[in-house]
Amino acid sequence: MEHNSPYRPSIRQCMERIASETGVSVEEMRGLSRKKHIVHARHAAMYEARSCTGKSLPIIGRAFNRDHTTVINGIAKHSTRTGAPSLTEFNIQRQELSRARYRENYWRREAVRLRELLSAKEVTA
Repeated sequence: MEHNSPYRPSIRQCMERIASETGVSVEEMRGLSRKKHIVHARHAAMYEARSCTGKSLPIIGRAFNRDHTTVINGIAKHSTRTGAPSLTEFNIQRQELSRARYRENYWRREAVRLRELLSAKEVTA
């Protein structure tokens, strides 16, 4: 799933995707079990939910019947275990992307403004 695609899946869709890959049901991910294979699937789904949906940690936590601090821990553990980008790296990437979009939009607006000024001068001339 691309992070910059216009389509953003729901948390439930992320959970279902990880469930189909790992063989752990969504109900088990939302449950209280601390079995290793279930915990790993839960952490992967939390990571996926954060990276693909952009939802806040408390919202993701509620979807998993967990506290937001548990989501932070799960994402960190998954990142460490798999070598995936950490939550901090996601935030940095998101900030850089938002700055780039702001700059791009600024220059677009500036180009439109200049075109309007030039066309207004041509009309009065």
